[in-house]
Amino acid sequence: MAWQRQNLVRPLLIAVLSIFIFIAPKSIFAANPIPVHDLAIGVNCVSFHYTEPNGEAVGVAGDLMKEDGTLYGGEITYTFHKNSLMQHISIEYCEGKVDYDGHYTDGTPVEIADFKDQMANARYLAGHDFIISGEHRITPFLGIACRYLNDDGHKKSTAAYEREISSVYSPIGLEATSSISEDWSLGIRAEYDLFWGGEVKTHLSDIAPFTYEGGTYIYKDVKNRQDAFDGRGTRVSLFFRCLTKGKSFAYTIEPYLWDWRINHSNKKAVVLIPVDGVSEPLSPGLGYEPKNRTRIYGVKFTLHFVRF
Repeated sequence: MAWQRQNLVRPLLIAVLSIFIFIAPKSIFAANPIPVHDLAIGVNCVSFHYTEPNGEAVGVAGDLMKEDGTLYGGEITYTFHKNSLMQHISIEYCEGKVDYDGHYTDGTPVEIADFKDQMANARYLAGHDFIISGEHRITPFLGIACRYLNDDGHKKSTAAYEREISSVYSPIGLEATSSISEDWSLGIRAEYDLFWGGEVKTHLSDIAPFTYEGGTYIYKDVKNRQDAFDGRGTRVSLFFRCLTKGKSFAYTIEPYLWDWRINHSNKKAVVLIPVDGVSEPLSPGLGYEPKNRTRIYGVKFTLHFVRF
């Protein structure tokens, strides 16, 4: 939670990178068939960076807060290609430890090391395969997806709390692949994530009881709404895929970048609940989730079970 207004930032224009796929001479390529069924299991390593700027809100220079750490996890996907139709379903989960560096509302710095972060995504995509000269495939796609983030520092500090962020978005993008040998293919994927909205649940009740205006209180949890189009994501990845000689398995190495920029949420009253159960609740002000940016630098290693 924080207490200051923030702006939107410009989107990252990345789709033009797909052009490089088609600049190599045709003679170096060999046809690489597209599997009808592709069931894949992968592992994921992520460098995670979350930032809330505008430290001037609490009278400090620089960021209001930031989290940095490394997450590890896995992904299961299924992709179907037939009659130029592509459909793709994926579920991804990562977790790890991050370091928190931020400030209280009075500007006092606070640091919490090694608390748990979780990240999950579920996606459905549909697209159309365009085959060019038998060696290249380009697939525009769109879909619907859910994104979930959770950071929980209350077990590391009595002043910390759990926060859950869930949102819905539509990936809109382009995948381009080219065969570079009988077994190997090279591809690039670029997408823009259209933000449909989200919810932030801040478990302020995790904070230890405290004294306020002569009484002892605890916070009530707060839910804030993030409105449609008040955010955007951009993602780009480069992948190298090898089909084994028996053509039953393939494996992929995929480095990627994913950038999310979300505007501030709506405002809700911050409510203090008296511990004695007799006094009236108090509301000292309004709270909301500030503008934030999430940068993910990751690499995936995936094993595919394919059928042509």
